[in-house]
Amino acid sequence: MNWEQKSYPEIIDHIVNEHHAYLYETLPGLSQYSERIRDVHGSDHPELTIVHRLFLQLKKELEEHMEREEKDTFPAVKRYASEKKLPEHGRLTEMAAKLAEEHDASLAIFKKLRELTNDFTLPADACPAYEMVFTKMQELEAKLKEHIRLEDEILFARLAQEINH
Repeated sequence: MNWEQKSYPEIIDHIVNEHHAYLYETLPGLSQYSERIRDVHGSDHPELTIVHRLFLQLKKELEEHMEREEKDTFPAVKRYASEKKLPEHGRLTEMAAKLAEEHDASLAIFKKLRELTNDFTLPADACPAYEMVFTKMQELEAKLKEHIRLEDEILFARLAQEINH
């Protein structure tokens, strides 16, 4: 998909319908399984307590982030796209900057998760749930990076360029 050619509403709808939907579906189950492997394997792998805590922090931050995007930022961008009103410009720039900071914070959590798990390397005694959690966390990280790229490098970069010229 050539997102550079898509309208703001098309990009936003894709983010919400694909990326946010994936997160809403994946985060709760991954949270439960993360807790389960911590409870089962935590005595032999104490890092799982920190992994679970970091994941809960990530989950909370992502849920708050998506709510802010869906209730404030994305409607503001769609209004700007249809009306091109000047008062929206400064507010949109501030919103995009705040979201970019949150994106960086999410990626920093994944960096810590990778350090704690030796890049999600499974121990010899890993059960299928353990393997599933690590696999899903890697999938989540990859999808989150794509989500962030779409927002920061395409949607908000184009918006900033348009607003500042």
